[in-house]
Amino acid sequence: MTIKPLFILLAALGALAFSQTRLDAAEEDGVALAIVYDTSGSMTHLVKDEKGKMTPKSVIAQRALGAIVQRLQNFTTHAPADAPRRMQAGLFCFQNDGAKALVKFGPFDGRNVSAWTNRLPTPSSGTPLGNALRTASEAVSVAARRLGDPRAALFGPNDASLGPGEARR
Repeated sequence: MTIKPLFILLAALGALAFSQTRLDAAEEDGVALAIVYDTSGSMTHLVKDEKGKMTPKSVIAQRALGAIVQRLQNFTTHAPADAPRRMQAGLFCFQNDGAKALVKFGPFDGRNVSAWTNRLPTPSSGTPLGNALRTASEAVSVAARRLGDPRAALFGPNDASLGPGEARR
């Protein structure tokens, strides 16, 4: 059994937790962030949660997404009055051979975390990770132009994990 941990979600959380210096540098320009949420069928598999209870991976991912949205909200709202933090963000999930937007890419508003976490579809699709990352990266590129070319990073798989028809950009 291949376990695909919540790589994209956890990478985004790790980036927020461990790169505060990088985020501080980006305050002046803005931040563009696309989150790709795994809705593949393997997300129904049970794994131990933080309390050791067997829990579907999708439930753990939903909790992690909520925590990420709360951290992003804290980042954008706790800025000096003379240096507001601008952020464009969107949430994408797998759909057929690509991705669809669950939260349309635009100015980030995390005041209602449930708007992000309650729209998550039931895991059932394949894993078009490369195509989903391409869709998300295109949204980041458009936002980058709007924000004056913010610093952007794309966390993704290595080339070996791309499926048929998926190309690395």
